[in-house]
Amino acid sequence: MRKRFFKISGEGVVFMRCKRDSVRILYFNMRDLGSFPGLEDGELHVWRFCLGDGREFPKPEDYLSKNEMEQLGRYKLESARECYRIGHTALRMILGEYLCVPAGSLEFQVNPYGKLFLPENYGIYFNISHAGEYVVLAFGRFSPIGIDIEEVYDLSAADVIIKRFFHPREAREYPAVSDPLRQDWFFKRWTVREAYVKGLGTGLYTAPESFYVREEADGSFSIETSDENSCDPCSFKAAGRQTVSAWRIQPLLAPDGYFCSLAFLELPK
Repeated sequence: MRKRFFKISGEGVVFMRCKRDSVRILYFNMRDLGSFPGLEDGELHVWRFCLGDGREFPKPEDYLSKNEMEQLGRYKLESARECYRIGHTALRMILGEYLCVPAGSLEFQVNPYGKLFLPENYGIYFNISHAGEYVVLAFGRFSPIGIDIEEVYDLSAADVIIKRFFHPREAREYPAVSDPLRQDWFFKRWTVREAYVKGLGTGLYTAPESFYVREEADGSFSIETSDENSCDPCSFKAAGRQTVSAWRIQPLLAPDGYFCSLAFLELPK
């Protein structure tokens, strides 16, 4: 079993290390924008902002592209507009610091499924998610990544959601989960599934029945895929198990009332 280590390292920074593959996950927030850390190989950085941080951000026109400003103007709900403004302004500010380039000079590309990315010569991967009052961003150099945050909501329709958006094995498992554990079971797997397909870059185009989420002894999650439906190029046959993926998904620290997960490819052994 992997051991995990947590410690506070400066204001707003939490350090987590998984010894098996030496992946380090570091957490940052608004207070850390003034002193950017370097993004090293083997590190994944998770930045979290709340809507209340918006007043401390610079004007969006100082950072966002023309297309981004047009997209910002299309949002009718103030909360959705703020999430976009904070998320995309922070994305450019942070990438600009990591890459030592002007934030406004970055030209994002979009894959056929709508995922933003930078050309390979930049040598950096990122992903963004928002829910309720929070926006989260993840960055790494060694692996494509996906992140998802969800706000807890009423589970009265959970059975219907699971049958439609989860693997059939998961749908069979859920009724056996005791009531006090159902919220944790549901939202962990929901964010794990979302983070995984966002990491793949295929999002909702990925058939939900094409992969099964397995919780490991250390609390992380692995993915089992079906040969005929999988769009995961990183799947392989494992001894004694079905086809598995090299992706690993780690539940993250999250505010009360939220769940968050991060997907990344395992470092080569």
